[in-house]
Amino acid sequence: MKQIRLSNFEHITGVPYRLLEDYDFIAYEEHLIAENAKRLREHSVDVALISAAEFALCGDYRGLDFGIGCKEGSHRLILYARQPIHTLHTIHVYEDSGAAIMLLKILLSDKWHISPRIVRGHMPGGPEQLGDNEGVVILHDEPISLHNKQFAVQEDLAAVWRAFTGHPFVFLLWASKQQSLDLNQHKALQEAFFRCHQARTMAPENLLQELPRTPNDIDRYKPDTAFDYYLDDELLAGLNYFYDCAARRGLLPASRYKPATYSIMNPDAIKKKKKVSSVDQVLQD
Repeated sequence: MKQIRLSNFEHITGVPYRLLEDYDFIAYEEHLIAENAKRLREHSVDVALISAAEFALCGDYRGLDFGIGCKEGSHRLILYARQPIHTLHTIHVYEDSGAAIMLLKILLSDKWHISPRIVRGHMPGGPEQLGDNEGVVILHDEPISLHNKQFAVQEDLAAVWRAFTGHPFVFLLWASKQQSLDLNQHKALQEAFFRCHQARTMAPENLLQELPRTPNDIDRYKPDTAFDYYLDDELLAGLNYFYDCAARRGLLPASRYKPATYSIMNPDAIKKKKKVSSVDQVLQD
Protein backbone atom coordinates (compact mmCIF):
# COMPACT_ATOMS: atom_id res chain seq x y z
CA MET A 1 0.00 0.00 0.00
CA LYS A 2 1.27 3.45 -0.94
CA GLN A 3 2.29 5.63 2.01
CA ILE A 4 -0.14 8.30 3.21
CA ARG A 5 1.47 11.68 3.87
CA LEU A 6 -0.23 12.90 7.04
CA SER A 7 0.10 15.99 9.23
CA ASN A 8 -1.09 16.15 12.85
CA PHE A 9 -1.63 19.20 15.09
CA GLU A 10 1.54 20.22 16.90
CA HIS A 11 -0.18 20.77 20.26
CA ILE A 12 -0.70 18.79 23.42
CA THR A 13 -4.35 18.12 22.49
CA GLY A 14 -3.04 16.10 19.53
CA VAL A 15 -0.77 13.82 21.59
CA PRO A 16 -2.86 10.62 21.22
CA TYR A 17 -2.84 11.14 17.44
CA ARG A 18 0.95 10.78 17.59
CA LEU A 19 0.30 7.02 17.64
CA LEU A 20 -0.11 7.44 13.87
CA GLU A 21 3.67 7.72 13.62
CA ASP A 22 3.79 4.04 14.58
CA TYR A 23 2.36 2.86 11.23
CA ASP A 24 4.57 1.98 8.26
CA PHE A 25 1.92 3.11 5.77
CA ILE A 26 1.89 6.66 7.25
CA ALA A 27 4.55 9.29 6.55
CA TYR A 28 3.93 11.30 9.71
CA GLU A 29 4.60 14.99 10.40
CA GLU A 30 3.03 17.65 12.59
CA HIS A 31 2.54 21.39 12.37
CA LEU A 32 0.31 24.18 13.63
CA ILE A 33 -3.21 24.15 12.20
CA ALA A 34 -2.66 26.99 9.73
CA GLU A 35 0.37 25.20 8.30
CA ASN A 36 -1.60 21.94 8.06
CA ALA A 37 -4.24 23.75 6.01
CA LYS A 38 -1.61 25.25 3.72
CA ARG A 39 0.09 21.91 3.16
CA LEU A 40 -3.20 20.18 2.35
CA ARG A 41 -4.18 22.94 -0.09
CA GLU A 42 -0.80 22.66 -1.82
CA HIS A 43 -0.93 18.82 -1.99
CA SER A 44 2.17 18.56 0.23
CA VAL A 45 0.26 16.04 2.35
CA ASP A 46 -2.61 13.67 1.61
CA VAL A 47 -4.37 13.97 4.97
CA ALA A 48 -4.26 16.71 7.60
CA LEU A 49 -5.95 17.74 10.83
CA ILE A 50 -7.45 21.13 9.94
CA SER A 51 -9.87 23.69 11.31
CA ALA A 52 -13.57 22.98 10.76
CA ALA A 53 -13.72 26.44 9.18
CA GLU A 54 -10.97 25.57 6.67
CA PHE A 55 -12.89 22.43 5.69
CA ALA A 56 -15.93 24.53 4.75
CA LEU A 57 -13.88 26.87 2.58
CA CYS A 58 -12.68 24.14 0.22
CA GLY A 59 -15.33 22.37 -1.82
CA ASP A 60 -13.28 19.28 -2.64
CA TYR A 61 -12.27 18.27 0.91
CA ARG A 62 -13.69 15.08 2.35
CA GLY A 63 -13.94 14.25 6.04
CA LEU A 64 -12.57 11.05 7.56
CA ASP A 65 -15.01 11.00 10.53
CA PHE A 66 -12.36 11.76 13.14
CA GLY A 67 -11.04 15.01 14.55
CA ILE A 68 -11.33 16.88 17.84
CA GLY A 69 -14.82 17.74 19.06
CA CYS A 70 -16.40 18.65 22.37
CA LYS A 71 -19.86 17.63 23.60
CA GLU A 72 -19.82 19.71 26.78
CA GLY A 73 -17.11 22.02 28.14
CA SER A 74 -13.59 21.96 26.74
CA HIS A 75 -11.87 23.09 29.98
CA ARG A 76 -9.22 24.62 27.69
CA LEU A 77 -10.71 27.28 25.38
CA ILE A 78 -11.48 30.13 27.77
CA LEU A 79 -12.56 33.77 27.37
CA TYR A 80 -11.19 35.96 30.18
CA ALA A 81 -12.11 39.54 31.12
CA ARG A 82 -11.86 41.70 34.24
CA GLN A 83 -15.20 43.41 33.62
CA PRO A 84 -18.60 42.06 32.46
CA ILE A 85 -18.77 40.95 28.83
CA HIS A 86 -21.11 43.75 27.74
CA THR A 87 -18.41 46.33 28.62
CA LEU A 88 -15.72 44.85 26.34
CA HIS A 89 -14.34 46.93 23.48
CA THR A 90 -11.50 44.59 22.40
CA ILE A 91 -10.94 40.83 22.55
CA HIS A 92 -7.55 39.28 21.80
CA VAL A 93 -7.45 35.79 20.27
CA TYR A 94 -4.52 33.49 19.53
CA GLU A 95 -3.17 33.50 15.97
CA ASP A 96 -3.98 29.90 15.01
CA SER A 97 -7.62 30.14 16.09
CA GLY A 98 -9.57 28.95 13.00
CA ALA A 99 -13.07 27.77 13.92
CA ALA A 100 -12.66 29.06 17.50
CA ILE A 101 -12.66 32.70 16.37
CA MET A 102 -15.85 32.10 14.37
CA LEU A 103 -17.42 30.42 17.39
CA LEU A 104 -16.49 33.52 19.42
CA LYS A 105 -17.96 35.88 16.81
CA ILE A 106 -21.27 34.01 16.72
CA LEU A 107 -21.56 34.02 20.52
CA LEU A 108 -20.66 37.71 20.75
CA SER A 109 -23.35 38.57 18.20
CA ASP A 110 -26.16 36.16 19.07
CA LYS A 111 -25.78 35.55 22.79
CA TRP A 112 -24.04 38.61 24.21
CA HIS A 113 -25.21 41.12 21.55
CA ILE A 114 -21.93 43.03 21.35
CA SER A 115 -19.44 43.63 18.55
CA PRO A 116 -16.02 44.34 20.06
CA ARG A 117 -12.87 44.62 17.98
CA ILE A 118 -11.16 41.23 17.51
CA VAL A 119 -7.36 41.30 17.55
CA ARG A 120 -5.51 38.17 16.42
CA GLY A 121 -2.01 37.44 17.66
CA HIS A 122 0.02 36.97 20.81
CA MET A 123 -0.96 39.21 23.72
CA PRO A 124 2.19 40.31 25.58
CA GLY A 125 1.97 39.51 29.27
CA GLY A 126 -1.06 37.24 28.97
CA PRO A 127 -4.47 37.76 30.64
CA GLU A 128 -2.89 39.42 33.68
CA GLN A 129 -2.19 42.48 31.48
CA LEU A 130 -5.81 42.96 30.41
CA GLY A 131 -7.32 46.42 30.60
CA ASP A 132 -10.79 46.99 32.03
CA ASN A 133 -12.50 46.85 28.62
CA GLU A 134 -10.41 44.04 27.15
CA GLY A 135 -10.89 40.29 26.92
CA VAL A 136 -8.65 37.48 25.74
CA VAL A 137 -9.32 33.94 24.46
CA ILE A 138 -6.71 31.40 25.50
CA LEU A 139 -6.28 27.79 24.42
CA HIS A 140 -4.71 26.19 27.48
CA ASP A 141 -2.33 23.26 27.22
CA GLU A 142 -3.98 21.56 30.19
CA PRO A 143 -7.58 21.35 31.43
CA ILE A 144 -8.18 24.10 33.97
CA SER A 145 -10.63 24.99 36.71
CA LEU A 146 -12.54 28.27 36.28
CA HIS A 147 -11.95 29.69 39.75
CA ASN A 148 -9.46 32.51 39.17
CA LYS A 149 -10.70 35.46 41.22
CA GLN A 150 -8.68 37.91 39.10
CA PHE A 151 -11.30 37.72 36.34
CA ALA A 152 -14.99 38.58 36.45
CA VAL A 153 -15.45 36.66 33.18
CA GLN A 154 -14.13 33.12 32.69
CA GLU A 155 -16.23 31.52 29.96
CA ASP A 156 -15.54 28.10 28.48
CA LEU A 157 -16.64 28.84 24.91
CA ALA A 158 -17.55 25.22 24.09
CA ALA A 159 -19.72 25.01 27.21
CA VAL A 160 -21.40 28.34 26.38
CA TRP A 161 -22.09 27.11 22.84
CA ARG A 162 -23.61 23.88 24.16
CA ALA A 163 -25.86 25.70 26.63
CA PHE A 164 -26.88 28.33 24.07
CA THR A 165 -27.52 26.08 21.04
CA GLY A 166 -27.92 22.59 22.47
CA HIS A 167 -25.20 21.35 20.11
CA PRO A 168 -21.64 20.09 20.58
CA PHE A 169 -18.78 21.82 18.78
CA VAL A 170 -16.19 20.38 16.39
CA PHE A 171 -12.95 22.37 16.35
CA LEU A 172 -10.76 20.23 14.09
CA LEU A 173 -11.27 17.39 11.66
CA TRP A 174 -9.16 15.06 9.60
CA ALA A 175 -9.60 15.78 5.92
CA SER A 176 -8.26 14.74 2.55
CA LYS A 177 -8.71 15.92 -0.99
CA GLN A 178 -11.35 14.03 -2.93
CA GLN A 179 -9.82 10.95 -4.59
CA SER A 180 -6.48 11.31 -2.77
CA LEU A 181 -7.00 8.02 -0.85
CA ASP A 182 -8.07 4.65 -2.14
CA LEU A 183 -10.45 2.36 -0.26
CA ASN A 184 -7.70 0.24 1.30
CA GLN A 185 -5.86 3.31 2.55
CA HIS A 186 -9.07 4.72 3.98
CA LYS A 187 -9.88 1.51 5.88
CA ALA A 188 -6.38 1.26 7.30
CA LEU A 189 -6.44 4.90 8.36
CA GLN A 190 -9.84 4.51 10.03
CA GLU A 191 -8.48 1.67 12.17
CA ALA A 192 -5.47 3.77 13.14
CA PHE A 193 -7.67 6.74 14.02
CA PHE A 194 -9.89 4.56 16.20
CA ARG A 195 -6.84 3.39 18.13
CA CYS A 196 -6.01 7.06 18.80
CA HIS A 197 -9.62 7.69 19.87
CA GLN A 198 -9.36 4.92 22.45
CA ALA A 199 -5.93 6.11 23.61
CA ARG A 200 -7.13 9.62 24.50
CA THR A 201 -8.33 8.42 27.93
CA MET A 202 -5.13 6.48 28.76
CA ALA A 203 -3.02 7.49 31.74
CA PRO A 204 0.14 9.28 30.51
CA GLU A 205 2.45 6.48 31.63
CA ASN A 206 0.41 3.93 29.65
CA LEU A 207 0.19 6.14 26.57
CA LEU A 208 3.94 6.69 26.73
CA GLN A 209 4.48 2.93 26.33
CA GLU A 210 2.39 3.00 23.13
CA LEU A 211 3.97 6.05 21.49
CA PRO A 212 6.83 5.41 19.04
CA ARG A 213 8.86 8.23 20.62
CA THR A 214 8.67 10.29 23.81
CA PRO A 215 7.08 13.74 23.23
CA ASN A 216 8.69 16.73 24.90
CA ASP A 217 5.36 17.74 26.42
CA ILE A 218 4.36 14.33 27.84
CA ASP A 219 5.00 15.55 31.38
CA ARG A 220 2.17 18.11 30.92
CA TYR A 221 -0.22 15.72 29.20
CA LYS A 222 -3.44 14.67 30.93
CA PRO A 223 -6.08 12.21 29.63
CA ASP A 224 -8.46 14.06 27.33
CA THR A 225 -11.90 13.15 28.65
CA ALA A 226 -13.43 16.45 27.48
CA PHE A 227 -12.73 15.82 23.79
CA ASP A 228 -14.03 13.19 21.41
CA TYR A 229 -11.94 12.08 18.46
CA TYR A 230 -14.60 10.03 16.69
CA LEU A 231 -17.16 12.35 15.09
CA ASP A 232 -20.43 10.55 15.76
CA ASP A 233 -23.87 11.63 14.54
CA GLU A 234 -24.33 14.14 17.36
CA LEU A 235 -21.00 15.83 16.70
CA LEU A 236 -21.59 15.94 12.94
CA ALA A 237 -25.05 17.45 13.48
CA GLY A 238 -23.40 20.09 15.67
CA LEU A 239 -20.81 20.75 12.97
CA ASN A 240 -23.47 21.29 10.32
CA TYR A 241 -25.41 23.56 12.69
CA PHE A 242 -22.24 25.65 13.15
CA TYR A 243 -21.86 25.82 9.36
CA ASP A 244 -25.44 27.09 9.05
CA CYS A 245 -24.84 29.79 11.70
CA ALA A 246 -21.55 30.88 10.13
CA ALA A 247 -23.07 31.01 6.63
CA ARG A 248 -26.00 33.16 7.77
CA ARG A 249 -23.53 35.68 9.17
CA GLY A 250 -21.31 35.65 6.09
CA LEU A 251 -18.39 34.08 7.98
CA LEU A 252 -18.30 30.97 5.78
CA PRO A 253 -19.85 29.87 2.48
CA ALA A 254 -22.88 27.59 2.75
CA SER A 255 -21.43 24.17 3.50
CA ARG A 256 -22.08 20.66 4.76
CA TYR A 257 -19.73 18.04 6.14
CA LYS A 258 -18.91 15.61 3.35
CA PRO A 259 -17.44 12.22 4.22
CA ALA A 260 -14.98 10.41 1.97
CA THR A 261 -16.68 8.20 -0.62
CA TYR A 262 -15.33 5.77 -3.19
CA SER A 263 -16.62 4.85 -6.62
CA ILE A 264 -15.51 3.22 -9.85
CA MET A 265 -15.65 6.55 -11.67
CA ASN A 266 -12.51 7.86 -13.29
CA PRO A 267 -11.08 10.54 -10.95
CA ASP A 268 -10.15 12.60 -14.04
CA ALA A 269 -13.85 13.04 -14.75
CA ILE A 270 -14.40 14.96 -11.54
CA LYS A 271 -14.71 18.67 -12.23
CA LYS A 272 -12.18 20.99 -10.65
CA LYS A 273 -13.51 23.32 -7.98
CA LYS A 274 -12.83 27.03 -8.09
CA LYS A 275 -10.04 28.36 -5.89
CA VAL A 276 -11.24 29.36 -2.42
CA SER A 277 -9.96 31.65 0.28
CA SER A 278 -8.07 30.54 3.35
CA VAL A 279 -9.43 31.05 6.87
CA ASP A 280 -6.95 33.89 7.36
CA GLN A 281 -8.22 35.68 4.25
CA VAL A 282 -11.86 35.30 5.33
CA LEU A 283 -11.16 36.68 8.80
CA GLN A 284 -9.34 39.68 7.34
CA ASP A 285 -12.32 40.63 5.15
